[in-house]
Amino acid sequence: MGGNRWRHAHFYVLFLNMLIQSDDDVAVLVKANVIINRLGNNQAVVELFNNLCININTAYAYHFYTICYDLNDYCSSWEGWWKYCIRILKDGYFSNLWIGTGTIAAIILLLLTLIQTITSILQVV
Repeated sequence: MGGNRWRHAHFYVLFLNMLIQSDDDVAVLVKANVIINRLGNNQAVVELFNNLCININTAYAYHFYTICYDLNDYCSSWEGWWKYCIRILKDGYFSNLWIGTGTIAAIILLLLTLIQTITSILQVV
């Protein structure tokens, strides 16, 4: 029974090593509460996982490669990009009623300013 626990931990570390390639990857995983960074900076976490997996046998972790490949494929697709943009808008500009109202008011004001600029240019020409 104890061997299975180590195997699961082994696969988890391999999977995280496949996911963590840069500081930005660590930031995403920390924000999603997948990992906790107590090393101080994100680059130290990248180096930690890269060093942990130097001498690990990856022969049994082939199914993680397909998961990572599918994940990268999804993130580079139009659907993944669109959902990412919607999430950023929802989290940043519509997180509560007042911020959402201010965002919509700013967009309307910007459109009205653009219309006024175009009409004033057309009057001169």
